Amino acid sequence: MKKISIKLKIILWFCGFMLILLSAMYIFFFFFGNHLINSDNQGRLTNMVDEYAVNIASKDPNAENRNIDNKAFHKESETGRQEKKEHNEFYNGYEGIYIAVYKEDGELIKGTLPDEFADTAVDFDDKEMQSKEISASTWYVYDRKIEQKEGGCLWVRGVSLSTHSENSIQIIFLLLAAGFPILVLLAAFGGYYMLKKAFLPVNAIMRTAEEIGDGRDLKRRIQLGDGNDEIHKLANTFDHMFERLEAFFENEKRFTSDASHELRTPVSSIIAQCEYAIENAETLDEAKISLEKILDQSQKMSMLISELLLLARADKGTQKLNIEKVNISELTEIICEQQSEIAIEKNIQIHTDIQKNISMDADETMLMRMLINLIENGICYGKEHGNVTVILKEEKERICFEIRDDGIGIKEESLSRIWERFYQVDPSRNAAKGNSGLGLSMVAWIVKAHGGEVFVKSQYGFGTEFFVSLPKTQIV
Repeated sequence: MKKISIKLKIILWFCGFMLILLSAMYIFFFFFGNHLINSDNQGRLTNMVDEYAVNIASKDPNAENRNIDNKAFHKESETGRQEKKEHNEFYNGYEGIYIAVYKEDGELIKGTLPDEFADTAVDFDDKEMQSKEISASTWYVYDRKIEQKEGGCLWVRGVSLSTHSENSIQIIFLLLAAGFPILVLLAAFGGYYMLKKAFLPVNAIMRTAEEIGDGRDLKRRIQLGDGNDEIHKLANTFDHMFERLEAFFENEKRFTSDASHELRTPVSSIIAQCEYAIENAETLDEAKISLEKILDQSQKMSMLISELLLLARADKGTQKLNIEKVNISELTEIICEQQSEIAIEKNIQIHTDIQKNISMDADETMLMRMLINLIENGICYGKEHGNVTVILKEEKERICFEIRDDGIGIKEESLSRIWERFYQVDPSRNAAKGNSGLGLSMVAWIVKAHGGEVFVKSQYGFGTEFFVSLPKTQIV
């Protein structure tokens, strides 16, 4: 069954269900149909006899002394159609039912019974349904007794042959037998047609997936459009997945390209300085100048590799935090003092508003990286003779940082991209400082790893504000 297609499985199940349903109907008619139709036949026999008996009983009380007038027999059908018997003629055999009227001694007054039944003696029995087997046929007999006011009585007898019912059952069986294969085939073809149309979107999904796999074109989409059924929802889910995959692979390509570029620059500088020292350095002092430049580029490359390694571990979920109790107030003051020396070179002044004696559970090294990156970002993009403000405060069970600068700001279209790796709002400024463009990516990961939140507000040309909110206590 595992190798059978879903369409074939559903069609087989549908046809099997139809077979079971039709078989159940056939069995029902076989066992109960004859009984139901005979019951209906007996009910019609009873109603017609009762109606004729009431008709006779309502005649003139002296009617027994004369010949009973021929009365027209009529029956009102359920649909309102009326069958009338005219010219005082008594009709027998209507719907297979025969009616006759007898005197008390059994003398026939009116009506005739079938020849097969005429010579058969069946005792009169008021309001009782009797049956009689004659020549392998079953006859039903129903009598009604009519009391006369002057004494004596009349008998109204109705007779019906059950063959009429058996013929109806046989017709039903024939219709079911003939309709059996037709209904099953119609169910199979109808189910196949409906499933074929229903699975068209699935075929589109398969083709698109194959084309993406063969051509590696992640820009392809299924694009079934709007729809509330499961297939349309599945197609839309695949489209969203392809969009995320495309974005992921594009980020990976950009990351690889940017990382290669960032590493190539210091490596090229190291090679150039080595070649210069070998060819031109005649004294130790000249060699030292080249070695200092090589050391500087090596340190930049080492820092870049360290940052890349940290982010790679963060992506894999293997970078663990060393949680301990940290006096975040003292740590922030120390970092601000260190960064003030760097800010002086650009004539930028760092202002602090730090609430005293705030402690929290955190990885001290990671918090240092976060604060350094945010303050360096303010210095890097700040204006000369500008200001960077660092605010630390405690709000209930959270620690809040605010780092503000009055620098160049960030354009609105760039705000959503500043957390991307290697993205730089102004590459020329980062190149001058030797920054790689990984600082804010690391900030975002460090904040997330501590269960916090970070967001930014900026007005182009007027400065930027970073807001960080961290929980005081870490759940390990």
